[in-house]
Amino acid sequence: MPETLQQAVTGLDSRRAVLLVAVLAVAAALAVPATVAADTKTNTTENETTETPEFDQQLVSVAPPEKATLGIDAPGEDPFQIEIDMGDQFHLEATVVDHDDDVRILLATGDVRAEDPDEYLSAENAGLENVAVHANELERDRPPGGLHDLRISVGNETLDHAVLEVKPIVVFDRIDEFEPDESQTIAGQADLDDGERIQVRVRSTGNGAFLLSEEAVVEDERFEATFDASNVQPGADFEVTARHDNQTVGSTTGTVVDSTAGESDDDDRTQESHGVVLVYEGDLLELEAAPDQRIAGEADLEEGESVSVRVRGESDGISFLVTNQTTVDEHGTFEVTVDLDEISPGTEFTVHVRADDDPDVQGSAPGVVVESTDGASDGGDGETDTQIDDGESDDGTLSIPGDALGGIGALVAGAGIAVLGIGLILGIGRRQ
Repeated sequence: MPETLQQAVTGLDSRRAVLLVAVLAVAAALAVPATVAADTKTNTTENETTETPEFDQQLVSVAPPEKATLGIDAPGEDPFQIEIDMGDQFHLEATVVDHDDDVRILLATGDVRAEDPDEYLSAENAGLENVAVHANELERDRPPGGLHDLRISVGNETLDHAVLEVKPIVVFDRIDEFEPDESQTIAGQADLDDGERIQVRVRSTGNGAFLLSEEAVVEDERFEATFDASNVQPGADFEVTARHDNQTVGSTTGTVVDSTAGESDDDDRTQESHGVVLVYEGDLLELEAAPDQRIAGEADLEEGESVSVRVRGESDGISFLVTNQTTVDEHGTFEVTVDLDEISPGTEFTVHVRADDDPDVQGSAPGVVVESTDGASDGGDGETDTQIDDGESDDGTLSIPGDALGGIGALVAGAGIAVLGIGLILGIGRRQ
């Protein structure tokens, strides 16, 4: 083949190859948008099919007897089920049909005990069919306080969850004072029938762990619970809860008040007696910073009746409470020991004594912790150890060493025993 013709054929083949590549490139470019469009259409279709009804709020709160409004975003026209589940007490299910995109289910919480669900269940922008009450064991017209389940489903598939909060039916009075003492009262209002019972619990939420529990009976929509908080640490924070029908129906908080605050003024620190007299020398009851410190006194009680003794104060910025219990002997006297080895010398305290069976019989006295002598006393330093007779003395009186009194003249002069009573000082037994 002549060289010129061969070059022409070769050039033609090259142009055909270039043309083929160009055609393929154009085809590929046209195919990409088509593929993207197809994918977009598929995703759009998938998005449309995955849109399902759902609650517009995950927590719905209501205070009976108000109506609870359950808002539902419901795209499309397919029916779905709404379920209200309060356990064994109440359980309802209904089918929502002919609905708009914005559906509202209304639950009248003041009438849920009615036999006909139409009296407490309704819908806006939709119809309700196949209303089934699986359980309605409510004892009152309102649902129990607490958190209850809400569900949306289609067939056996649950599509969304939410929570219905029925606000408490118990409202506590403000707790301004809750002291570490007996007969501390917590009260409040209860939207319950007369005779209904509420369990009131006081539980610490910080230092000084404690748990108190008492039952209160509702009367005229009021209740009151009284606690013995004598062993509770002052300054402790606590939470109060009310339970009814195994449900928490109310709560509040408080702080234990230090009832000894402000008693450090010497002018106010004097002994008080209402049937109980504490025996000690001087203006203050002095106890050593050591174990087995003795507290003695007399009580206007019968033999065998018990008294509780509490020593309360503040040491190094920390409140303390030491308690013990004993019984009155045949002479009407009592004696207990307390351990104060962890208390710093110089700490002021107050001793409270109260009859266990008669709170009106009580007494108190101020005191101070002094340096420990490790029990070493030779009896010759002029210090008097006031003692309570063990019942073996003939006259049945308080046994006090003679130099503690120094005669009646010394008593009149003001030196000697604090608050004994003339009968005791003269050696006359208070009980025969």
